[in-house]
Amino acid sequence: MPSSRSSSSPMWIWRLLCLAYLALLSFLLLAPNPGSWLKIARAARFAGGRGAHFAAFAALGFLVGASRWPLKPRWTIAALLSYAVLIELAQRFFPPRTVEVLDLVENFAGLSLGLGTWLALVALWPGAISPPGAAKHTQPVRPDPRRLNRR
Repeated sequence: MPSSRSSSSPMWIWRLLCLAYLALLSFLLLAPNPGSWLKIARAARFAGGRGAHFAAFAALGFLVGASRWPLKPRWTIAALLSYAVLIELAQRFFPPRTVEVLDLVENFAGLSLGLGTWLALVALWPGAISPPGAAKHTQPVRPDPRRLNRR
């Protein structure tokens, strides 16, 4: 009989991947010249162009959705939006980085696309994407009437 930890290992893989990507993204968004650090000249040119923030934050939104952190959706969204704002504001203290409203718009749009893509996949293929060991309900769960009358 497999342990509960081994059956939930794919969730931890997604979460570890999400945290690693978050660390990499933070580095790339705050480093003065990330392309020179990573020895990737083409990526350095792309990172300065329009769409880089959008693509980076779309990937983050998707990874957060796939990780299924045990937070209420509103807190997950609040955390992502806060990160997007704070990372953009922090760039002010890392010259030659600058704070740009268009970058913030790209951050928000990318997060929306990433989370939206994940939610669409879950809606289209709930059985294929449900976490391991998740119960599959064939009928809606009805509330217990005795609990509804308590205050």
